[in-house]
Formats: sequence, C-alpha cells, structure tokens
Amino acid sequence: MKRLIVISVLVIITAIGYKYLRPTVQRKYRRLLCASNLYGLGQVILYYSEDYDNNFPTPTKWCDLLIEKEKNETELMKRLLRCPDASEGSCNYAMNKEKLDTPAPPDIVVLFEAHPGWNQSGGSEILTTDYHQGKGCNVLFADLQVEFVKTEDLGNLKWHIANNEAEKP
Repeated sequence: MKRLIVISVLVIITAIGYKYLRPTVQRKYRRLLCASNLYGLGQVILYYSEDYDNNFPTPTKWCDLLIEKEKNETELMKRLLRCPDASEGSCNYAMNKEKLDTPAPPDIVVLFEAHPGWNQSGGSEILTTDYHQGKGCNVLFADLQVEFVKTEDLGNLKWHIANNEAEKP
C-alpha cells in the first residue's frame, strides 16, 4: 500500500512538473531546431562554395542561389529557411553583407536570425532576438559552428574581416 501511495505521489509530481516545464522544454527544443536549420544552411553554403571557386553565395541573392543549388530539395530548403519560433515569413535568417569566401576567419558571422524577408543581408542592425523571447539568437559562423548568442554578448560578434586576416593564405 505504501508503495502505491509513493508511486501515485511521484506520478502527480511528475504530471505537475511536466505541465509547468513543458513550455520551457518546447522553447529549448525549437531553439535547437533553429540551430539545426542554420547548420543545414551552412552545409549547403559549403557545397555551393565548392562549386563556385570557394565563394559564398552573393549576400543579396543567397536564398535564391541556395534554392537553385538544391533544386531537388526545394521543400527541405524552405523548411531550413524558417526559424521554428517565427510565426511568419518564408525566411527568418539573413546573411552577413560582407562578401565571404572559404576559408573565412572561423569566428566571422555568416548567417543569423532576422525578421522575415527573402535574400536579406546586413549586420547587427537587422539581427533579431524576437524569436527566442529576447534572450538571444542563433548565429552560424564561418567554421560552420552554430551558437546561441545571448543578448548581452551580441556586441562581441565579428561582422567584418580585418585587413590582415583577408591577406592570409
């Protein structure tokens, strides 16, 4: 009988905990899906650059160029271009306006979260933290690492290639 009471209490505690933790877990899961989308887009950018003399897509045409590159996977590409926490738009990411090629400095921003738009390019002025309750945003770096950057750390992001780095072989 004691065992049944203990199990019942545990089930009730678990149910209550799940009810209150579920939104938090769902947000973290969607944040992870967003990061996964950026990583997938990074892979397509890498494949693109291999076919185009190590050049990344043109920042003002990047969505169109990636869709064209993966024309057999159009539906997958459309899913990758959307942050799961965004309620609208065909693309919720933007590309760094700096013309990049491989190898680029590993810590330079390539893609980042932005308000809905197609072929968006720019810098910190169009970056948004709105999809993740203002706590930060996912960023894809040139080394294909995706990181959730907290709002207070966004000022540390690297948007431009320094002259000495651009000259390195």
